[in-house]
Amino acid sequence: MFAYIRPASLPLVEAAEEALAAGQRAPFPPGMNATRAERAATTVRADYTRVSRWLLGLLATAGAAFASLGVMAAVAALAPGLAGPVIVLELLLGGVAIAAAAGIPSVLLLWKLHTSGRRLARAAGFWAALPYLAGVRQPVTREFIPVRLPHRSADMLLRLITVSLGMLAAVFSVSMIFYATLVTPNAALWVTAMLWSALFVAVTLGQCGGIVRIERGYGYRDPSIYDRRMRRSRAAARRVEDVGAPG
Repeated sequence: MFAYIRPASLPLVEAAEEALAAGQRAPFPPGMNATRAERAATTVRADYTRVSRWLLGLLATAGAAFASLGVMAAVAALAPGLAGPVIVLELLLGGVAIAAAAGIPSVLLLWKLHTSGRRLARAAGFWAALPYLAGVRQPVTREFIPVRLPHRSADMLLRLITVSLGMLAAVFSVSMIFYATLVTPNAALWVTAMLWSALFVAVTLGQCGGIVRIERGYGYRDPSIYDRRMRRSRAAARRVEDVGAPG
């Protein structure tokens, strides 16, 4: 049975969420060390990037896009000039039925994939960064290139492809809005273009957000990023000490 978050990953996700909610990025939570944190990052990242999640998201996106055609048919039924009331009623009811049957489960599925994916990505980034924030691991020069290209690794490749396609689909849908508004005014096409634009923009941003969250955690392996972030952390700590010091 499909699980949005696998049982092996769920305790790691919850532990990361508790630490983040408490504002605790270091030291390690009870029972964890640098090696276990790295294993946790690998486990949670593998859960996020599994092909079954990607395929399910692709199916839900296609279902939501198809449901928009039902909305298009329903809006077209309300346009003047159709043959008769029977055709209007059939087209309207058929469009509403298609939109409801395909759209509601698809949107709910996309939302569940988004919320669970956000939890997984945040947890993966947290565990990847923790050994470096705790000072147990130190970034090395040879990691300079690999940590800048995690989105090009094999497990991220499918999402990189769908992000690119989603951006193209979003641009196409937005252009349809202008076409249906200024070139050939058409209410049904305009509504469909609006729905497609919202769908593809949301899907693209959601996938980008997950990739960025994971990249941010692995970025602590980059010496230049690590040094810059640690300097900011030390400066912030000194400011807090200065404010709390007696006059």
